[in-house]
Amino acid sequence: MAGYIFNLDNLHSLKLYIQNGVYSTKLSPPRGYWQTHHEGTFADYATMKQGDNI
Repeated sequence: MAGYIFNLDNLHSLKLYIQNGVYSTKLSPPRGYWQTHHEGTFADYATMKQGDNI
């Protein structure tokens, strides 16, 4: 089972994500090619499964 850590900026954000069960990362558009942070975030989302620890 995978584990993921998210850093939120305030308690309201945490409550919002808990109530809705949804979270996503805002990525900057790639400039011609994907950089490491684009690839890493996409890989994390592509491999997440129900029941993974956050």
